[in-house]
Amino acid sequence: MKKILILSCVLAYGWIVQAQQTSEWNYPILPGTEEWKTLGCKSERVKACQIPESILHQIDTKELIELCLSYPYVKDIYAFTDLSNGIEALCLNFNGMRELITRKDAFNELKDLYQNELNKQSDLLNNNIIKTSEKINYKVNVALIEAFIGYPNMNLSKGQLKEALIALMNGYNKKNQLNIRYGQIEFESNFYARANIVYKLSSPFTKDSIKQLLNSKKSPSIIERFNSICTNIIQEL
Repeated sequence: MKKILILSCVLAYGWIVQAQQTSEWNYPILPGTEEWKTLGCKSERVKACQIPESILHQIDTKELIELCLSYPYVKDIYAFTDLSNGIEALCLNFNGMRELITRKDAFNELKDLYQNELNKQSDLLNNNIIKTSEKINYKVNVALIEAFIGYPNMNLSKGQLKEALIALMNGYNKKNQLNIRYGQIEFESNFYARANIVYKLSSPFTKDSIKQLLNSKKSPSIIERFNSICTNIIQEL
């Protein structure tokens, strides 16, 4: 009995230590610090920002999402002319994103976070006291969550694809209520995510037509047609 009790205490202690190690992990270097400047080249900085393999698989999915959103080079996805290439580069260069797309609960956590962030929209963006930089970070974070949800390698069931499309349509409508607060990039992620999901649901859309949509100037008529396609797919599923 005493041995069992001791073993239980050891296992419990080990779990607590492991939880502390994962929940307290953060990037060892950050932009703007002397350490960041010392590394010099981007390849060395990218290497330094990888999540240690010893804890990568133990990190809670919710925390992993936050680490992906705060990855120092995550915003580089918008430096590409094609957002798809930007997301691919992120997965190629960051092990946290590669881990995220393997998590079975990734979609549910992303969807919940997305809804929570959208609920903050009016209070945050219409508040004149809040700094512009904070508002920009908020809008970029929402756009990144959309891009994560719509990433083609995110393994979603048909039911989850429908949920994702509904959530993203709601997100688009929510953003559109304050469209003067959003720029093209913030809407781009929503179109990107929905287009990939529409394609996965075996709609008439082809990869070429999706690429054409994403690269177009998105006139009101194109946006209206695309929104109509998304709405019809949701109703048919």
